[in-house]
Amino acid sequence: MNLTGKVSRNGALTVGFAQGDSNRTPAVWYADGSGEVLNMSWTGEFYGVNADGTLAVGQFGTKAAVWSPEDGHRFLGILGSPGQSSSTAYALCGPEDELIIGTDTLNGGTATAWTEETGLVPMQDYLEDLGMVFPSGTRLSSAFACTPDKTVFVGAGGVSGDEAGTWVAILPEHVFETPEN
Repeated sequence: MNLTGKVSRNGALTVGFAQGDSNRTPAVWYADGSGEVLNMSWTGEFYGVNADGTLAVGQFGTKAAVWSPEDGHRFLGILGSPGQSSSTAYALCGPEDELIIGTDTLNGGTATAWTEETGLVPMQDYLEDLGMVFPSGTRLSSAFACTPDKTVFVGAGGVSGDEAGTWVAILPEHVFETPEN
């Protein structure tokens, strides 16, 4: 086991990396003690797992990916053109794990958000679409964690060239309520 591993809340799945053919490779361990290396030739690792151990997120090669024991993996994309950027997924958010957050190396690092509806988009755009207002010059370079209700997000970034800090975005709960007709 490695220090970057994560365990699902119910203990059904532990994710992280194992030593592959030449580097780290995504690996999982199940509650019965068995484990699985997804592909010895892939580089990458898992960084997050949902509460019930049915989904894990990380990086496979140069792309953010989501994986499930039943369905295998799905690449989430990159923001730039192939070879110009790479992406990583760090966490699953929302009651249905419908939002995946992470980073892309585009322009030195851009925090990302992925949903079925939007695909991979800059996290700042995602939050602005929900009504968040950022100071001029804000740069969200990575998104690392979120609350299950998608109201609090944390990551790395900063304002006006000072990007070595941490950001926290707090949305009011009513942002996700649907108006009744």
